[in-house]
Amino acid sequence: MTCQVTKRCFYWVAAVLLLAATSNGLFGQMLYVGNFADATISAYVIDQESGILTEILPRVATPGRPTSVTVHPSGKFAYVTNGGDPAIGGPNLAAFSIDANTGALTLLGSAPVTPGSSPQSAVVDPSGKFVFVAHQGANNVSVFSIDTLTGAVSPIQGSPFATPQGPSSLVVHPNGKVVYVSAGGAGQIAAFNIGANGALTPVAGSPFAARNNLFWMAMDAAGKFLFAVQRQQNGVLVYSVNDTTGALTLVMGSPFPVSGAVAGVAVDPAGKFLYASNVGGTVHGYRIGATGALTPIPPGFYPAPFGAFAVILDPSGKFLYVPAQQSNVVGGYAIDADSGALTPLPGAPFPAGVQPQRGATVLLTPPVIPPISADSALSLFSHALPGMPNAAIAQGSRLAISGKNIGPAAGVTSDFPLKTELRGASIQIQSGDVTTAALMIYASNGFVTGVVPSTTPLGDATVTVTYKGRMTAPLPITIVKTSVGIRTLNGRGNGPAKAWTVPPDTVLRPDPSILQTPNTLNQSAKPGQLVVVHATGLGPVTFDETQDLSQELGVPADVIVGNKLATVMYELGATWGTDYIVFKLPADAPEGCYVPIAIRAGGVTSNAASISVSATGGSCSDATGLAASDIDAAQKSGQIRMGTILLNHIDFAQFGADDEAAGIFARYDFNALLEGFSPGNNGAGIRPAFGTPPLGTCTVSPGTPTITSRLFDLPSDQTPFQFLNAGPALNLSGPKGTVQLPAPSYYVHQHDSVITPGDYTVDNGTGTQAVGPFKAVLNLPPMVTWTNKDDLAFPDRTQDLTVTWSGGIPDKEFALIVGLAVSNQVTAGFLCAEKVSAGRFTVPAWVLSSLPASDAFTDGDQILPGGLLGVGTAPLTSVGRFTGPGLDFGVFTYEQATVNLVYYR
Repeated sequence: MTCQVTKRCFYWVAAVLLLAATSNGLFGQMLYVGNFADATISAYVIDQESGILTEILPRVATPGRPTSVTVHPSGKFAYVTNGGDPAIGGPNLAAFSIDANTGALTLLGSAPVTPGSSPQSAVVDPSGKFVFVAHQGANNVSVFSIDTLTGAVSPIQGSPFATPQGPSSLVVHPNGKVVYVSAGGAGQIAAFNIGANGALTPVAGSPFAARNNLFWMAMDAAGKFLFAVQRQQNGVLVYSVNDTTGALTLVMGSPFPVSGAVAGVAVDPAGKFLYASNVGGTVHGYRIGATGALTPIPPGFYPAPFGAFAVILDPSGKFLYVPAQQSNVVGGYAIDADSGALTPLPGAPFPAGVQPQRGATVLLTPPVIPPISADSALSLFSHALPGMPNAAIAQGSRLAISGKNIGPAAGVTSDFPLKTELRGASIQIQSGDVTTAALMIYASNGFVTGVVPSTTPLGDATVTVTYKGRMTAPLPITIVKTSVGIRTLNGRGNGPAKAWTVPPDTVLRPDPSILQTPNTLNQSAKPGQLVVVHATGLGPVTFDETQDLSQELGVPADVIVGNKLATVMYELGATWGTDYIVFKLPADAPEGCYVPIAIRAGGVTSNAASISVSATGGSCSDATGLAASDIDAAQKSGQIRMGTILLNHIDFAQFGADDEAAGIFARYDFNALLEGFSPGNNGAGIRPAFGTPPLGTCTVSPGTPTITSRLFDLPSDQTPFQFLNAGPALNLSGPKGTVQLPAPSYYVHQHDSVITPGDYTVDNGTGTQAVGPFKAVLNLPPMVTWTNKDDLAFPDRTQDLTVTWSGGIPDKEFALIVGLAVSNQVTAGFLCAEKVSAGRFTVPAWVLSSLPASDAFTDGDQILPGGLLGVGTAPLTSVGRFTGPGLDFGVFTYEQATVNLVYYR
């Protein structure tokens, strides 16, 4: 492009400089995001071909609670606005240098601002001489001059400058002459002329009328339009800009609607598209017309991480990033250059710190090379973590390695014959002096898989990934002959298994021609029927593993269905390191949607998956969850809209009572529902980490890395869903009074006995368009008594474990037996269900042996056992079921249990 020296050309160049200095959209390569609760800055390298983010760790501390990041036009410095915290500093404007080779940040210093001023955002003018900071708490804007050699800042004379109430967002016009300030408290946008020394004077006609509760603003690169999002009507205000005077004129049709609690906004560099996020978990796209009017880009909105707060655009127009406060991640999307449609980036969302905020990007020359790393090496199907009893990798099995920049951005799958390299990616297994190359199956930027050759030496080994001449650091693994993993539909080693039912007269060689009827919630297996399960790790094969071949294995193995043994009919070791196991369900197999299955071979038990079983062979039904009619209705409509409200009361023998109340309102796509293991989970209590098994059975979690600051935590179901707004709060009334569960989390947590037996009601007032008004009622009965609690302080993982209790209401509730074992590496748990009238339950040894041995942990002066064992109750679904407009399934439920700290030996 050539550019004559004209006023218009100056504005274009200035716009490019502005984009390199604001948080609305910047040249790609490095992305910086402040993490408010962590008081850190996340620095990501952007892959310029794929948009994939690679975070540089550790995160950099900032002296306060970061609210925004902006970058100097030179690319040498970043500036962070920090809210005040007596423990760490602030409020201030912190200056960081940017390492030109790595993109890493180094704190240069900080300039204090008025105490209590709550700085919300900063922006650097195109010349790089000044940085402007909006102070929401002090109703003014500070102006700092910048030393362009050192990056240091100092307040200019006359700073700060008064603004209308509640200033939060700042935008500088591409000509560098005017700065705009959103004042949400006043419902106005103030415009200031920027003097030669940085001093601010109001533009004629300023402030300009807007709406209350303004959030962030953005401007197109040409400076023709200003866009501001506001929550008074949840819309986008559009103003045309007079490039001579800086005055604003509201564009006809404003505000343009955005559903949900709108938050962030950004414009692509060509000025064609605008994107707005809302904290409910969506990003809305719009095409910008010649007048500035907005037209939705079909389908109108795109799923985003819950709490989507800000929108950051790469000015190449290729990528969009969304920091999400409630999810602690950064969403990422590729932008279609013609339509503006969004496609999630591979590997997105990307991890961030706690409560990520607005950020900025910058181009560094030469570009930073994204670092290569391998983070984990696991059995592909079980996902068993190091420290779990089934973590070893079997000869002839599928090995999966997760990492960063270990393969091509677009995933590629191998064809036959299998080779040891796939698009530049390869896996090496080092056993002493012997190096074995895996046979590559799949390679992508963050994930590669391959077959561990059956001739790989047994014992301790290390594994590395090489991609385009760069090699990861080695990860330790152990190679064994047999270590089974069951494939699950969600690909994470838990929940429904990849399984099929087959006719009884089928020739027992499972090949694609007979695997026609998948086992799903709406296509259950019947007791006594043949089932085929997809697995890996039964053991080595003797055929040429580069070819599409198979052989019968005949490995001694038990298939556990519920707590019963199935009859194993056939085992097939097949190509790509995968196995098929054919077994016959017991005639008295338990029925339900999440009947646990596990495979025990070589002295080790696989991950616990589930299948659905019903006498009809149609949709399954659970007295503790969904009924067959719910599943049938969801299949017909393609979705299910669920509302779940939970009361959770736990009596810790060592710590006292812990109470929670939570609710979630969510829409599940039907196919997502089939992959989930705890639909409608609400992140509180016991069952969200498990699919509740049928009465008389147990299931086991696959394990999660131990976090010593959050002992006994298991992650909840990660099945994707769309958040449904049920209103500003849920009103919970009970024996101890009334409390509100505020949106969007609908959650309260108490460390005392506020949830006690008695009658409870929950309502959502007048409701919303998505979830109309409802009222749910529930009676919380007295807790059961765990009668042999004191005898079970040291459970032996090699032996059965019997627990006993008294009490309970047989026709309304069932018993829960829960355990968690925490080692220094990994945390795993089990959940068993039984009729409350039984009064006792024996946890099988196969369940306990699936857990790691407990380690001890310190809490102040105390040494605590790293294990939990508990007995409690939950109601049958019919007890608390409720209806409401916009909901297909609603349930008011509870969990109450007595829990003891124990050592699992």
